[in-house]
Amino acid sequence: MLGFSGMLYHRSHILFMLVLLFANIPLGKAAEFPPCHANITDQISIVRQIIFSEELSDAQLDSIFMIQDRLTVLGKECNSGEYLPYIYNRLAGLYSFQNLYEPALDLVDVAASQAKRDENSYELLYSKFMYGYIAREKGQINKALEYFEELHEAALQANDLFWRTRSYSDIYYLYLKFYRSSRMMEKFKEVSLENIEIYRKLGQRADIFVSYLNLAEYGEDEHEAFVYYYKARPFISNQGQRDYWNMMKGKLHAIYENYEIAIPVLENSLKSFPSNPKGVLIHEETVVFLCKSYYELGKYTICLSTLNKELNAMGNAFAWQRIQLLELGVKCNEKLGHPQKALEQLKKAIEIREKALGDEATTHTRVLNRLGEIYQSEKKRKELAKVISLKENNLHKQAIILKLAFGLVGFAFLSLALLAISLFRERKRKREITAVNQQLDGMNTQLKHFANVVSHDLKSPVSAIWSAGMLLERKYSNVWDASAKELIQETNETCERVVNLIDGILNSATSSAASATSQYVDLNLVLKIVSKNLEFEVDASKATIVVDSLPSIWANEAKMIQLFQNLIGNSLKYKAPERNPIIEIKTDVNDRFLLISVTDNGIGFSENNTEDLFEYFVRESKNNMKSGQGIGLGICREIMNAMNGKIWAQNNPLFGATLFIQFPRSM
Repeated sequence: MLGFSGMLYHRSHILFMLVLLFANIPLGKAAEFPPCHANITDQISIVRQIIFSEELSDAQLDSIFMIQDRLTVLGKECNSGEYLPYIYNRLAGLYSFQNLYEPALDLVDVAASQAKRDENSYELLYSKFMYGYIAREKGQINKALEYFEELHEAALQANDLFWRTRSYSDIYYLYLKFYRSSRMMEKFKEVSLENIEIYRKLGQRADIFVSYLNLAEYGEDEHEAFVYYYKARPFISNQGQRDYWNMMKGKLHAIYENYEIAIPVLENSLKSFPSNPKGVLIHEETVVFLCKSYYELGKYTICLSTLNKELNAMGNAFAWQRIQLLELGVKCNEKLGHPQKALEQLKKAIEIREKALGDEATTHTRVLNRLGEIYQSEKKRKELAKVISLKENNLHKQAIILKLAFGLVGFAFLSLALLAISLFRERKRKREITAVNQQLDGMNTQLKHFANVVSHDLKSPVSAIWSAGMLLERKYSNVWDASAKELIQETNETCERVVNLIDGILNSATSSAASATSQYVDLNLVLKIVSKNLEFEVDASKATIVVDSLPSIWANEAKMIQLFQNLIGNSLKYKAPERNPIIEIKTDVNDRFLLISVTDNGIGFSENNTEDLFEYFVRESKNNMKSGQGIGLGICREIMNAMNGKIWAQNNPLFGATLFIQFPRSM
């Protein structure tokens, strides 16, 4: 929906006045009236016509004052004064229409006091309603809610169905308008529909009309809004309501951004307002919605023309509508590239805001000076109460500020204390981590030393036997018979396997105990080092190694060299005898991980024992005659586990196998 906040606020004002202006009897009360009643309602109608003038002049205020005096006399003479509350409540409503809230409140005070003395429960409830209505129009929403809740309780005690229903509706309407929520909208809808049935029983057609238009404005969607809109039509009782109903159609289209439809409807509505003096404010609201629709469709020129024409016709009346039109004018001038005109209209809008407040205060003073002695005592009492209330509020605010200051200071000290404790714990944790790392470094050093000693003590004699066997084979192979040659070859091969086994165990031990020092490692440089280390094996097997561009990761460089050297060495070791090895290294990077694959065209492995490939001392291939101790891939798995990574293998469809290593993306 559109953000017509100002316009929507005044909608409730207009709808209330529609009920007030076209009802010549007390709301919810149909009865036989004495002849003096007609004179009173005629005089109120004259005040109404003056109030609806574009601007109240001093002469018009004088006229209102004289009519008010006349009404006071008539009220005292008519039925022993019981009409005075009726008169003052209606005049208060009319004063509120011109934002003369303080004089209106004074009238309501007198009406409430008189109604209480006369035990006139209906007018007493009407006075309570006026308190809430004036507070709402002044923007004192919480105060208005309190008044309407008091009205509801009083109506329950008086067993007055109309005011009980009306107050219930007003309470939910205010909650919905200023504290909007889906739950509140559902409740408002439920209450409004219940109230409509009560209004039907009471014959309150105007209230049914207003309720349906309220439901239309707050419909869940465009379809529901127009369903309620058309339900209001049968309850139109006068031309003013018909004009507003027609305008509401354009307004709803504008709210649901159907600007092409809204514009002709609003334009047609405007044609009926000049002949209806009671629809002036409705006229201004229609112009605002129309100009807003022009603006949203990019019709800046016609928007400016319309709003400027309306501003000239409005004169100094309807300050809020003039401000909205000027704000639209600022936007249109900006779009049309007229910054100077936009600035001028912005200044006017600001001036009107300031002047409106000043005019209201000035008019208030002029009216108060002419209200007569009947209001003076009440005024003094209220002013004294305001002064006392203001002082109490100031003291309360100062107390709150002091409490907040002490609270902030306490919070600051608490925050500093918590920060100090956190820093102390962090330093202690770092010291503990440093101590543990030092212990691990010592243990790693001892483990490396132990592995080297064991390797030396085991490897040295075996290497000596292997060297002697190789020497004997070269020197006496032409002398020995076949069985002797086979025996010496088996001896040499056994020695070679033992030496490789010892080297594998040493590599495994040093890999597990390697320093945890990590850094950003360029895997492209790692592959160059591995290629250099395996240069002899690559050349001997006539292998081709194809490598993608590899990223840098956070890891231990020595472990990465060992990892890729074991993977590539495994592919070279298990090459197919009938073809030269081709080894492809590819990468796949996404938001979650880095995947590197090493694919060869070798002999592959048995699908039944895929998991055993990464166990220590397990050799699984399609040719068990291949040399190897089953340690290399086990070391690879240890390295990947230490990095929270994964390693797995799969056979290729034709031949060969692919080994996958997956690093977490955080690496």
